[in-house]
This record gives sequence, C-alpha cells and structure tokens, in this order.
Amino acid sequence: MYRFAPLLVTILIVACSGNQADRGPDTTVAASPAAPDTTPWTVSLTAYGPIRMGSGRAAVLDALGAPQRVGQGSPAEECEYMGIPDSPSMRAVRLMVVNDTIVRVEVDSLPVATTWGDRVGDSESAVLQRHAGHVQVQPHKYTGPKGHYLIVTTPDDTLHRLVFETDGQRVTTYRAGLRPYVDWVEGCS
Repeated sequence: MYRFAPLLVTILIVACSGNQADRGPDTTVAASPAAPDTTPWTVSLTAYGPIRMGSGRAAVLDALGAPQRVGQGSPAEECEYMGIPDSPSMRAVRLMVVNDTIVRVEVDSLPVATTWGDRVGDSESAVLQRHAGHVQVQPHKYTGPKGHYLIVTTPDDTLHRLVFETDGQRVTTYRAGLRPYVDWVEGCS
C-alpha cells in the first residue's frame, strides 16, 4: 500500500488541478478586511473579552491586533500592570501581569461591564441581587464598616473570583481573575 502512495498522490494532484480554462472564469472574491469589532468586551470570572486569565502577554497583544516586538522592551517583572490603549472604554481597564502571565483584570470606570451587567456605579443591592447565593460580603480594609468587598464565586470554579469594592452603597471599582492575585487588596504593591 505505502509504495503506491506517491503514485496515488500524483494522480490526485493532476486530477484536481486541471486547466483554468476547463474550470471557467475565476469567480472567487477577495475577502475584504473585517470591520473593527465594536462589540464591548465584558469581564467574567475568567476573562476580559478574548483575554483569558492565565494566558501570556503575547496572547493579549494578539487579541488586540498589536504588533509584537521581538527583542525589545524590558524583561518581565514579577508583578506589573499592562494598560490597554486606543479605546476610551479600555482605558478604564488594567491587566495585572505576574511573571508574564495575565492573572487579573481591574475596572474603575463606568463603561466596562461584567457578563452579568454589573458596572462601576451600580448599587450594592443590585450586585447582591444579581449574584444571589454566590456572593459573600466582607468589610472593606480601608473604609471599615462603611465600605464592602462583594466577593462572587461559583461552586464549580475555586480558582477565579470577581471582587467588587463599594463605598457602602455603590460599586467604586471591581476586579476579576485568578486566586490569590484577585484577592490582593493593594495590587502589585
């Protein structure tokens, strides 16, 4: 069988190639460049749009269509932040990078929502209602009993969390990502 494989491949190539005149005029249409994606990205426990927690910095650049610079830039720090440029809504988002791995996304502005519809500025009661049965309320480290952390988890995922910070009434910022990084109150500090 294997000694006939080259002959079989040759026959298939000849049969499929044919002459352009035999196939008629070329009716293929060149693909036009895709329109820019204007769909707003949302934050889940595991991702921000196509950027998944646990992926490398290169995956972020790919998702953004940004060029990767080989051999340029500084070596990865143990913990640093990566901003997302060129979009007003994306400026409200920072990605925490630990050892060149995306571990957390932080949102501090209104336009960026979670997949459940939560946003900065939402009331605590709205967040508690949306995530009923999956949210734990803790006092805020710096504002004491006035503010809260609303910590959203799911029983089937112990690696990721969504943490809302509030002033006691409204969401002031939120973050999602891998544990233990999502639990770090001071970020990379």
